[in-house]
This record gives sequence, C-alpha cells and structure tokens, in this order.
Amino acid sequence: MQCRIGMVSSCSEVFSGKLIEKLSIQTEQFTIRSGTSPILLEAFMNREIDILVSDEPLLSESGMQRFKLFRDPMIALVEETECSPSSLPALGKSSPLTTHEIAEHKPMVKFSRNTHMGAYSEVVLRRMHLFTQVQNEADDTHTLTSFVKQGNMWAMLSALSLAQVLDRMQGLQLVELDKSRHSRDLFLVSRAGEMGEIPKQLTESFRSIFLKTVLPQLQRHAPWLHESLFEIAPSAD
Repeated sequence: MQCRIGMVSSCSEVFSGKLIEKLSIQTEQFTIRSGTSPILLEAFMNREIDILVSDEPLLSESGMQRFKLFRDPMIALVEETECSPSSLPALGKSSPLTTHEIAEHKPMVKFSRNTHMGAYSEVVLRRMHLFTQVQNEADDTHTLTSFVKQGNMWAMLSALSLAQVLDRMQGLQLVELDKSRHSRDLFLVSRAGEMGEIPKQLTESFRSIFLKTVLPQLQRHAPWLHESLFEIAPSAD
C-alpha cells in the first residue's frame, strides 16, 4: 500500500527517522512531506497526501478519522547569562529573572507572522501582557536559535520545535512560560476507511517515539516538562 504523509516541520525533523524504520515494515511505498500547516492542509484537501499531521483537526470536514497526538507547550529560550541577575544589575535582584523582566529589558526574535507559530506567539504575548520589542523574525527554529545566541535576544517557541535544535543548546537556557499554560495541539487526520490500520499504528508510533526518545531529551534541559503537560485535554476533539 502507498502512504503519503504530510507533517508540520517540527514533527518531520524530530520523528521522521524513527517513523521510516517502522513504516518500511508496514507499507510497500511511502513518502514524508514537511511544511507549514496551511500548505499541508491544502495538499491534504487536494489528495496530494493521505495522512495529515498538524495542529488542524479539520473538525468541519466529514468522513475523517482523527487521532490526538500531543499537546505542545510554549517555552522561552534565552542565553544562559541572560537569566542571571548580573545580566541586568540595575534591577538589584539576587534571584533569576522572570519572563516579564527578560521581555521588558531584552529584544525578542520571533517566528515570522506568516507562520502558525509566529501568529500564536503574538497571541501568547497579548494573553500574558508581555510588552517586548520584536527586533527580528525567523522562518525556522535553527535561525531563531542563532539569533538568540548571537543577538542578545530571547525567543518563544514550542517544546517540539525546540526538539529540533537540542544539539545547539550550549550557552542557552529554557525558562518556563506562564506555568506552561499556552500550547498548540497536534493531531493526525486521515480519511475514514482509506488507509486501513496505518493511521492508528502511526499514532501509536508517534507516541512511543515521543515518550521513549524525545521527552527524556527535552527533560534534560527543562525538568519541569512533565509527561502530563503533553496530554491533550479531553475536550480538544
């Protein structure tokens, strides 16, 4: 059976290698396509891909089967020294800086506003009443990380986006953002009855890879990222 999968870029980069190992046993031919949610959604509706992995559950479309994958909490990324009181001596603090203090005194680099993550970051800033100067925008996580490292800035991104750049964390630090209240939900969507057991098996593979490989790597840098933070609420169908 042929299987064409479309995944948002953060999932594609983090999960593709392990998924290829599993899918090669179950399907004769498969392809993985990555991109932004709007582009993948259009490809799915045009039947250019068979399975959609994104933050869009397509609730308005009938004849779909939907599987919940993960809740993906938002976090803050700063230079390691930027969290220390010595980085802003004028504040006269001895404890680590809060997100609001970092946002007030350091410029921000954010995902481009034409991306879902960039648009959602603006929503989170408004919800938290974070007033910050956006100095640069980036189209991908690797560029975003480079700006934080080299530009004396801070950034907001999701945990799964961060998982793409864990090998570049030297000199960087993660800060919990508003007790991990803000997140996106990721789903796997396919047309009912067209792909047999593959969507269900693929969902189980995603969850297994996340729990056994991805989450432990994230927790080494952010111990507060408990497994429960990645569970989608029952109401999110």
